[in-house]
Amino acid sequence: MADNNIPNIPNIPGSSNPKASQNLPNIPGVPPSVPGVPPSEPGVPPSVPGVPNIPIPSKNMQSELQRLELLEQEEKAKKALQQAEEEKQKIAEAQRKAAEEKKKAQEAQRKVDEEKRKLAEAQANDRRRIQEEQRKAAVENARAKEAQQKAEAERKKALEAQRKAEEENKKAQEALRKIEEEKRNAKTGKKGCLFFIIVLLLIGGGVFWMCSGDEEETSHNRMENVMNEYEQTIENVVSEYEQVVDDAVSEYEQVVDDAVSELEEVTADPSVNVTINPDLDIKKQLQVYFDYVYSLSSDGFYKLQKDNKYGLATSDGVVVAAPKYDYIYSKDSRTGFIKVQLDNKYGFLNSKGVEVLKPQFDYIYSVDSESGLMKVEKDDKYGFINPKTMKLVTPCIYTYIYSLDGGLFKVEQGDKTGYLNKDGSVFKDLE
Repeated sequence: MADNNIPNIPNIPGSSNPKASQNLPNIPGVPPSVPGVPPSEPGVPPSVPGVPNIPIPSKNMQSELQRLELLEQEEKAKKALQQAEEEKQKIAEAQRKAAEEKKKAQEAQRKVDEEKRKLAEAQANDRRRIQEEQRKAAVENARAKEAQQKAEAERKKALEAQRKAEEENKKAQEALRKIEEEKRNAKTGKKGCLFFIIVLLLIGGGVFWMCSGDEEETSHNRMENVMNEYEQTIENVVSEYEQVVDDAVSEYEQVVDDAVSELEEVTADPSVNVTINPDLDIKKQLQVYFDYVYSLSSDGFYKLQKDNKYGLATSDGVVVAAPKYDYIYSKDSRTGFIKVQLDNKYGFLNSKGVEVLKPQFDYIYSVDSESGLMKVEKDDKYGFINPKTMKLVTPCIYTYIYSLDGGLFKVEQGDKTGYLNKDGSVFKDLE
């Protein structure tokens, strides 16, 4: 860096400063070089008479100044280069951020476009779905109305069947009453007829005895024979009459059973409201109403499950037993009944799925092959039910019941022992 405080130096002979010799004029009367004057030292002007000595920088000083100037310029250049590099980096960073922002904006725009497209597709799908649902609803509504009409018709049939069954039951009861009355009359008539015959025989015997010349013993024997023949005839007539009465009773009982069976076939469980279209898949329709529907079994029922409870539906989809049992077993091939379990108690449904024995026993055993009775257990005590009537014929009061040969049952109650008949009645009291 040049020093501005240094004055211009005149051209002095022997001076090494060409700049000074160029800028300063020659001093008048002073020759450019003075003969006989030795040259001055480098950087030191010679002494000239009448001219004051002016200090002139030495070459070393100039070099140092130039070096310092160069160092300063280099430092400034480095700083400028560093600042330029920083600015370049800032520009690059700004360009990178701008590119990222542009990319984010493009991605946001793409997402907006995608959302618009999805929204448009969803709206179109919703319109199609709503139209399809409306169409299905219209079809289901029509089917429901049709099923409701059929259900109403079936209900009317059931009511009519129930009415007929009640009429038949009344007729059967009236017939039974008449039959009992006829039996009583028959027994009374038999006794009266026998008495009348005996009287006639006595009268006839007396007349015969009085009119005949035979001995008294012969007449007496003849009268006994006649009386025996009449008694046998009367017994045969009464037996035939009783057989006719028994046949009539059996016929009326069968009519009543058939009417009840017909009523059970068309009666659904009123606690379940299920609409079934017979033209569609029955199982799939039942699956709409229940958690699970088992395949149609050999018993002719669909087993239904809902909230871990079980029920039954016929092959036509009629729910005859609501899902209220803890478990439903397969139908017993010997009795035709279906054992059910509820709260650790056992009962029975008949072959139509109608509850005929409320779950009340701790366990129900198989039918005894000889007596036809079923042993039941309740509170660690045993008894018998008649599977035909589902009535308790022997109360659950015995500690043990053993089957004996000949149709008898041995029973125990504490330290007492007794015997039961084949029908469950008491043969010999406990003792």
